Amino acid sequence: MKWRKLSMRTAVPVIAGSVLLGTAGIGSAVGAEPRAAAVSAAKSASTLSPITDGIAKDLATSLNADKADIRDVLGAGKALDLLPLMEKIGASAGVKNKVKKGNSEALRAKGLDATAGSVLELRLGHDSMRQALREGKDYLIVGEADDDARTVTAYDRTGKAHKLDAHKVPKTPVLVVGINGDKAIKAGLAELRESLKDTGVAANLPEDGLKNSSKASLSGYDATAIDRVYLREDHEPWHKGDAEIYLLVAGVNPSGEPQVDTVQMPYVNDDGREYVLPVEMPQIIVNWSHFKYGAADLVMMEEDGSTNYQELARAISKGLLTVVGGGQYVPLVDEVLKAFPSGWFSDDHDYVDSWYTVRPTTWDPYFGANNSAKLSFGPWHVDEI
Repeated sequence: MKWRKLSMRTAVPVIAGSVLLGTAGIGSAVGAEPRAAAVSAAKSASTLSPITDGIAKDLATSLNADKADIRDVLGAGKALDLLPLMEKIGASAGVKNKVKKGNSEALRAKGLDATAGSVLELRLGHDSMRQALREGKDYLIVGEADDDARTVTAYDRTGKAHKLDAHKVPKTPVLVVGINGDKAIKAGLAELRESLKDTGVAANLPEDGLKNSSKASLSGYDATAIDRVYLREDHEPWHKGDAEIYLLVAGVNPSGEPQVDTVQMPYVNDDGREYVLPVEMPQIIVNWSHFKYGAADLVMMEEDGSTNYQELARAISKGLLTVVGGGQYVPLVDEVLKAFPSGWFSDDHDYVDSWYTVRPTTWDPYFGANNSAKLSFGPWHVDEI
């Protein structure tokens, strides 16, 4: 595909609030109904924290991370896949089975099948620990915990437990048993798209274009692209690793059906930093051949261990199928947000931000309704080869 930036510069603002939504404006999206329900509701316990904690405890007494290759890999900031690592270190049958069972439970908790493979990994807790680990300093092993945990339990080689501050990076090297976010989000978004389709909501990658249209093959398609991304805060504690950011693009397709496209943003890892994409190669976030009314809504999310993509798809479908079909554009951000589990609006922070009514001519940077992220939009045209 060839990318061509459009010369038009008609600035159309991203509209949020009561102008379009009446009483269901920003307050409903990020404050009123969904958030109020979340604050008052009891937060459901994560099903992954006990899994990672149990593996960390067993691994602490059986892992020989003194081997130079393991220390070098982890000290270089790379992660190790837990299943093959068990074979490499000659772990006992009991530990191997626990890791295998834990991986199966993690897949099930996230609504993924066995084809997703191994999603558990061992990684270094923070970059500041690299040198100490490479120098052979004693380390602890901890299981990735919930975002709102105040403390995490780490284990030394004898199996003794040590309480660590969940939000203050320890000076001692800490190895983390956790979810491979990159694998999880790729498999999860694929599952989300398939599950959405199964429930009557169209879901395509923005890069798909109009593959079955001869007209599209001649003319390409208009799009909205981003060239700058800024996260004010990603809320990720040190034991959770890099943020895994993605967008849900919601609207109505030319057939009058609800449409949700998914856009992964693998280059966005840390908060407080602006990510600038090459001018000649921004990232497409909206393919306008997928949406009618010249409008779509964006919801920025962060992959988290508690995300069950099958349940998320069912909930989103129920909300969107209820409001779509009236023959006019209806902002869908509120319905998407209502579909999320209540904990996502309180302490988990899986929900990052949202943008109402993005238009094909929308230009310039905008903070979302939650004021947590800023995207720099621009109209683009993609020519088919």
